[in-house]
Amino acid sequence: LDTYLPKLIRAGKRVAICDQLEDPKATKKLVRRGVTELVTPGVSINDNILNHKENNFLAAVHFGKIACGVAFLDISTGEFLTAEGTFDYVDKLLNNFASKEVLFERGKRNVFETNFGNKFYTYELDDWVFTETTAREKLLKQFETQNLKGFGVEHLKNGIVASGAILQYLEMTQHMQIAHITALSRIEEDKYVRIDKFTVRNLELIASMNDGGSSLLSVIDKTVSPPGARMLKRWIVFPLKDAKPINDRLTIVEYFF
Repeated sequence: LDTYLPKLIRAGKRVAICDQLEDPKATKKLVRRGVTELVTPGVSINDNILNHKENNFLAAVHFGKIACGVAFLDISTGEFLTAEGTFDYVDKLLNNFASKEVLFERGKRNVFETNFGNKFYTYELDDWVFTETTAREKLLKQFETQNLKGFGVEHLKNGIVASGAILQYLEMTQHMQIAHITALSRIEEDKYVRIDKFTVRNLELIASMNDGGSSLLSVIDKTVSPPGARMLKRWIVFPLKDAKPINDRLTIVEYFF
């Protein structure tokens, strides 16, 4: 399993893991077996699959009447984010967060591919998953709270729907050990410079366009821990707008170096 599971997931396959469901010593008959976990490109906690220097984000997109909602979850770290806006804005987020898998409502493939292309690994869910009532119930139950006001996302109705769809998907794939997912954060649109996928590619911010070449990330990455490496990559694709937080970062860097 350790050998072939990473290969299958990297090839974009969904893998059902079956295991014994009862103690062999407790029965004289054939031991009952069943699916205990469904591993997908966006939902995995296996160390052999994950690259700990980058996030493994599962994303969900909800097409609202006016705006488009999007949510991102890295189940390995518990980081849970949401936002909403135009198709162009959501496209930038899907690319900059390097989404490994994207969920959307069944029957919306044409809309999705028209606006976001066909390079993402995607999975369609039933329309009942993408309802505000269902989403709020899932989120309130997960966070053990009465409302979402404390997370600053109450007004992001489409983002809430997308976030709820992700939690529903975790349940469907039998990933029930999610107590570490304790908060949902809003991606602050006005805080960052918008960089589209073409700019990221042409400036070689994350990856080189030439085999064996260097990117900005590979040149400056002197981080010594996986969280540090993930943070540096995030800072590169989401550059700050305002001088104060930029100077705050520089002050911290000066302190250590």
